[in-house]
Amino acid sequence: MRLELIDGIRMLIIAFLAYIPTVTISGWFTAWVAKKCDDDLPERLGFLTLDPFAHFSLVGFALLLIGTFFGSYITLFKDFPGFGRYIFLEPAPTTSKAKAALEFFARALAHFIMLSTIFLIMFVFFKSSFFSLSFWTSQVEPFLSAVKYVSFFFFKQNMILCNIYFLFGVADIICFSFSIPRFFSMHYFVILIVTLLLLSDLVSLLLTKYLGLLQYVFAA
Repeated sequence: MRLELIDGIRMLIIAFLAYIPTVTISGWFTAWVAKKCDDDLPERLGFLTLDPFAHFSLVGFALLLIGTFFGSYITLFKDFPGFGRYIFLEPAPTTSKAKAALEFFARALAHFIMLSTIFLIMFVFFKSSFFSLSFWTSQVEPFLSAVKYVSFFFFKQNMILCNIYFLFGVADIICFSFSIPRFFSMHYFVILIVTLLLLSDLVSLLLTKYLGLLQYVFAA
C-alpha cells in the first residue's frame, strides 16, 4: 500500500511538472500571436503572461489526472491530455485570412514547437552514451530517471494537444472564412465534429512521419 501511495505521488508530480509549462507557454504564445495579428482580446482577458495561474485549468488538470490514474479502467479518459484555460480569439471581420489562420493555429504551433524541442532533447541527450559513464552515482541516477519521465510525459502531452488544436484551428478558419459564428453555434459544432472525424488520423500520421524524419536527420 505504501509503495502504491509513493508511486501515485510520483505520477502526480510528473503530471504537474509536465502540465504547467505546456499550458503556460502555449497560452502565452497564443495571446502573443493574437496581439501581433491585431486581436487584443486574449491580452485583455489576461493571457499575455507567463504566470502559470493565468493559464491553469482546474478541469483540464483534473481530467489529466483521471486519465493518468484511471485510464486503464475508464477507457474514455485514457491518454486524455491536460488542457489549459480556453482562450477566446476574435479577429476582426476585416482581418486577412492569412492573419486569422496564423492566430487560429497559434496554439497548435506552440505545441508543435514544444514537442519538436523535447523530442530532439530526448533523442540527443537521453540516447547518449553519456549516461553509461561510470562516474554517475546512485544519487544522480534517480534524478535523471525523474527528468526522463517528465520529458516523456511532456512530449506525449504536446503531441496530443498539437493534434487537437490543429483540428480546432481548421474548424475555426473555415467558420471565419464563411462568416459562421464560432461561439455557442451549432454550425460550428458540426464543422468541428466533421473535422475531428475526417482529419484526426491523418494529422496523427503526419506528426508521426515528421518525428521519424526528424530522428532520421539527426541520426545521420
